[in-house]
Amino acid sequence: MEETVSGTGEAATKATGLLDRFRKGVTVLGLKIAVFMFGQLEELNRSLQSTSITVNGMQEAAKLVEDQLFELRTAVFDKLFDDVSAMVEQHSIYPITLPRQRQPPS
Repeated sequence: MEETVSGTGEAATKATGLLDRFRKGVTVLGLKIAVFMFGQLEELNRSLQSTSITVNGMQEAAKLVEDQLFELRTAVFDKLFDDVSAMVEQHSIYPITLPRQRQPPS
């Protein structure tokens, strides 16, 4: 991508924007969270499409995924955040920051 950035034209402009976005820690964190979530949901989809699963098994699989996604809000998020923070330092990526607070209209 860095080679494309050094070029000219529409592709270089888009590559520059993407590279800038990928150099942000918050983008890396979002991608790591998405991989975790979609991985869990993909496993659920695979089990629900199985020809040998029962309705009870489907309900148990859905509950298991629900519990795993709830766990993301607690312990798993902390681990993902720590992993991304280490990655940010290792690869000189912009640190994770909170979004800018908007002032409500008065």
